[in-house]
Amino acid sequence: MPAGVKFDGENLAPVLLGKSAASRNTPIFWRRPPDRKMAYGAGPLPDLSVREGDWKLLCDYDGSKPELYNLASDPGEAANLAAKQPDVVARLTQSVLAWNATMPQDNGAKLGVEDSSTPKKGDGSKKAPKKKGGAK
Repeated sequence: MPAGVKFDGENLAPVLLGKSAASRNTPIFWRRPPDRKMAYGAGPLPDLSVREGDWKLLCDYDGSKPELYNLASDPGEAANLAAKQPDVVARLTQSVLAWNATMPQDNGAKLGVEDSSTPKKGDGSKKAPKKKGGAK
């Protein structure tokens, strides 16, 4: 292991085995795979994410376009609270940007923006083949 490497994982085996109801004690960070800015026919998708307690923040590599959700009250992530919770956005954005700076570069920012006008698989832009033996 290289010098200075710090792992951020936590042992969640007791939770997975039903022996504890505890949750993570520290934030969990992740980033979108760099080649999937417009994945699943949706997008553009955020680059970085952090989950801390009930809060989940998503943003671009530079911290722009923040989305903030309270997963306890809104598990479906329907209400973006970024405008209503600027202090939480600032704190979590700073945290996720600092984390990302410690990670190996993934070239996501260099890949550019995908052409959103290009039809993506499953986006309904092509007609599905007719099923044989179906109702007429």
